[in-house]
Amino acid sequence: MNRTELAAALAVELGIRTDEAERFTIALFDEMSNALSRGESLKLAHFGAFEIRRRKEHRAVNISSGMSYVMPERNDVVFRPGAELKEKVNRGVTEA
Repeated sequence: MNRTELAAALAVELGIRTDEAERFTIALFDEMSNALSRGESLKLAHFGAFEIRRRKEHRAVNISSGMSYVMPERNDVVFRPGAELKEKVNRGVTEA
């Protein structure tokens, strides 16, 4: 599902126009991005948490060429799913 499809589904679910739902999804993701870029974690009840983890500088090897290089420090966005999301995603999987 992409952003446009998400907006269309929200429009149907909430009974609003598609353009309103599109503006909402853009604003939502902008605010989420802004919070994460400020180093804040983002916790969404019943869904999960996004947080920033600092990766230290480290050596890496290009497996194709065998050349070693240094990966600079960087921030990574990490998502940890909540219990309800895990349960919903895995519902029926154990029965297969």
